[in-house]
Amino acid sequence: MIEDRPRSVRGTLSSLARRVPPRLYGSHGGSIESARADERSRPDSEDGARVLDVEATSDGTVREFDVRTLAEDAGLSEDEPSDALVRAIVRRAETGDVIRFRGGRFRLRDLHVIETALVVEGEDSTLDFGESGGVHFRGSHYNGADPPVTVRAAGPVPRGERAVIVEETDGFEAGDYVLVETGYAGWSSRHPLRAGSEYKCQVARVGRVDAGRLVLDRAIETRFDADDAAIEIHRLEPLESPVFRSLTTVGGRIPLRMETCVDGRFERCEVSRYGDYGQRVDYCLGAVYDGSIVADPRSEDDGRSEAIHVAHSTDTTIDHPRVYTCRLGIGLSNGCFGVEITDPVIRGASERAIATHGDSITARGIRLDGDAVEAETDTDGVHPEGCLSSLNAREAATIRGTTIH
Repeated sequence: MIEDRPRSVRGTLSSLARRVPPRLYGSHGGSIESARADERSRPDSEDGARVLDVEATSDGTVREFDVRTLAEDAGLSEDEPSDALVRAIVRRAETGDVIRFRGGRFRLRDLHVIETALVVEGEDSTLDFGESGGVHFRGSHYNGADPPVTVRAAGPVPRGERAVIVEETDGFEAGDYVLVETGYAGWSSRHPLRAGSEYKCQVARVGRVDAGRLVLDRAIETRFDADDAAIEIHRLEPLESPVFRSLTTVGGRIPLRMETCVDGRFERCEVSRYGDYGQRVDYCLGAVYDGSIVADPRSEDDGRSEAIHVAHSTDTTIDHPRVYTCRLGIGLSNGCFGVEITDPVIRGASERAIATHGDSITARGIRLDGDAVEAETDTDGVHPEGCLSSLNAREAATIRGTTIH
């Protein structure tokens, strides 16, 4: 039995529409006029499917797109996927807007990549992602034909150092978010190309720019050596403060994900029947998982099924997660620093409840404090009870109030 599950509303979409009036409610409870969606045919449609024009509504403080109201306005049947409608909303949405899935089940079969900082919110609803659908927030690390602003370090970058000596500082200024990395050479249109050496990275922020130096706002947590591949510093243009809130999802390979985001939040989101990862962040700073519930992956046969995955990210908070039945409960990959996990409950992990994987310098010194488990990692980095793996001695991550079965 899964704890803390939000209640769902049962019934057909048409019956739900009769029971829930097609009205929107702002963040302060005031009603606002319903949104509109008009079907338009456009020859430049990507897949030949119909294209919808949508309009947001506003109560004077926030703009909202209510997917239920817009679907009814567009005449979508209860069995018709909502992908075309969601694409139209994403095209029109602006920073800070809310996309609300209200009442019933929404079938989404596509992967929807959102490159604007929005709030995607559920209310008595379920998002059915099938095999590979999902919603991902993505900043500029991955998108765009042009490579990011990049400079090479002029030499090794020792652990504990904040000032990085670089070949030039053009294109950088105080406040920029950056990725310091080595082990990749060049950029493709989406992913960097591996150079064959060990991959190391850290997301940070530029505190100030001096002559020939980028001074970061925090110390380098790993060691970039002279014998590493070229050490590069990339300027990121992350999304700031995107939010997944109160979403219940079924299916999808990676149903909910944030890439290159700052202060992104997963708030009380429940994921089940996922493929590879339930909820995941990559190249993020200050991500918060608050009250996540992840359960029952589709299959553990392919060696994946990680409930919560954190990759290449700094200052991640995972508060009150509930994980049920998985291969790996919480996975921390390369370049994770400043991870704090509070009051986790992880049950039915077939391999590890909490583990790091990737290079050996990741997420050092996870500590457990709680009624069920009270122990620190031993000298070679493997937890005596077998709950943890691949950990080093230096403390950079803390776990409190732990229950692991």
